Order: sequence, then structure tokens, then C-alpha cells
Amino acid sequence: MAYTMVEMAKANKVNPYHYLTFLFEHQPNEKMSDDELEQLTPWNENVKVEIQSRIESQKIRNE
Repeated sequence: MAYTMVEMAKANKVNPYHYLTFLFEHQPNEKMSDDELEQLTPWNENVKVEIQSRIESQKIRNE
């Protein structure tokens, strides 16, 4: 399953490391509605913005 999540992230041009971290923080589960799960997908624009924000924050910390 992790491989699938990584490949979905790559296919949607989302950093796999930050996406998996995002998923672990939000802990998707079977009790979530389809709409709630949709909010965690790598093709969701809000997720893309969040991941990009994490990447930028990491760059700043590493400078």
C-alpha cells in the first residue's frame, strides 16, 4: 500500500516523503466519508499547496 501512495504522489507531482508524512499526521481510516478521504488525495489542490509549503519551510530551515 505504501508503494501505491508513493506512486500516486509522484504521478501528481507531489513530493512522496512530505505526502506520506501528511497522511500519517491526518491518519485516514475506514470511518471517514468519501469527501473526507478526497481531501487527503495527492491530486487535491489543498494538499498540493500544503506539501509545497512544507518543502519551502524545509528549504528555509536548511539555509
